[in-house]
Amino acid sequence: MTYPNDPGYERNSQTSKEAAEKMKHFVGSIRARCYRAIELHGVQGMTPDEGEVFFGGKHQTISARFTELAQQGKVIKTNVMRKTRSGCNAFVHIAPQFHEEFLRLHSMAEFLKPDDRKGGRDGKQTSLF
Repeated sequence: MTYPNDPGYERNSQTSKEAAEKMKHFVGSIRARCYRAIELHGVQGMTPDEGEVFFGGKHQTISARFTELAQQGKVIKTNVMRKTRSGCNAFVHIAPQFHEEFLRLHSMAEFLKPDDRKGGRDGKQTSLF
């Protein structure tokens, strides 16, 4: 098995290798579905945590597919982060065809003053995207 085309596993771990072997037959279709979900989210992109929610899938399964897609060059792992359900930061992944627009939108956001990012007239959090 060759990563990232086949599922990865922890070297020197028989159970990890067995799990990767079991996933080998399914990983292509799961990876394709993850790509399609990232693509459907357009310029907004998607974090692995958002993918887990979207599919109702396990962290290990979805996060690994996002990593594989990025390593294969099929999606772009940006330097932009969003909060996960647990409050941690996660990188946003986007389909390549949205990269230029994504960069343009995020470079415009950097010019906003910190106070402008906090919210509108009512003080509630607003989204730029």
